[in-house]
Amino acid sequence: MNYAVFSQAETEPAEALSPGEAQARMERILRGACAQADGGTRINEMLAPEFAACSAAEQTAALRFALQDWMMNPKGTLHGGIMSMMLDMTMGVLTRWSRRTAGVSTVTLAVSFLRPAVAPGSVTATAHVERSGRTVSFLTAKLHDGEGRLCATATATFM
Repeated sequence: MNYAVFSQAETEPAEALSPGEAQARMERILRGACAQADGGTRINEMLAPEFAACSAAEQTAALRFALQDWMMNPKGTLHGGIMSMMLDMTMGVLTRWSRRTAGVSTVTLAVSFLRPAVAPGSVTATAHVERSGRTVSFLTAKLHDGEGRLCATATATFM
């Protein structure tokens, strides 16, 4: 993940944008955050998220993750900890966008696992800002497999 794009976004003028301008800016920043420089060795880079969709008006963002062998548990399904990271990462990226900051911390994260995700294929995590105050944001997220089946849900608080 290229979190530097959020620092650059902080310096952009904060004047009111038209809905189309806000959407274009959000897409540009989220695509930039997902840009992979060299693949990297940190877990967020190893997950290799791809920009899937976003809505500035609805405060949503979606990231797609290609399933890789190292992500699988002994049963051959996506490891629950990896599912949790994907949900957390997607909500964190959306929080960075909505709060216009490069640094956020996960305060709470609750995940419910509903069905396994199996390789090959991909999963998509979609996050939504439910409420956001001066210092704390509350988000929800869903993880769907490549067939569109709901695999996990999450709620989180970020600061």
